[in-house]
Amino acid sequence: MSKMQEKIDELKSKFQQNISNARNQIEKTKVTIEETSANAKSEVQKKIEEGKATLSAQKEKAEQAKATLEKLAAEAKEEVESKVEEVEGAIAEKKEEIIVSRAIRKAERAESYAENMYIMTLVSLAEAEVAALEAVEARIEAEELVAGT
Repeated sequence: MSKMQEKIDELKSKFQQNISNARNQIEKTKVTIEETSANAKSEVQKKIEEGKATLSAQKEKAEQAKATLEKLAAEAKEEVESKVEEVEGAIAEKKEEIIVSRAIRKAERAESYAENMYIMTLVSLAEAEVAALEAVEARIEAEELVAGT
């Protein structure tokens, strides 16, 4: 599990605990309201002050949780952007490798073709030389026959 997921799970657990605490507080408030209806006005004031203090503490916790979530979101965004850049770089590098590989194969094919054409030229020259020598030989034989008649 990634560090990011662990932090998210930890926050989720804290939020669930806070929700449970809030439910307990609501139940406690219900009981307190029922009990305080019988108590004096000063007792009600005391409960109001306690409620305000609890509310203030809960607001502070909520602000801290919000800041933590914003920080986690920013970290997650940075991590994703970093991975995207890394993948894009890898893709560009792979494309470059493919282009170079294709250029090398093209050059090798052209070199092979040129070498084969050179060999074919040498074969043609050898055949031409043999044909020329056979022509000279035929001419000599013809001259000898003409001279001998």
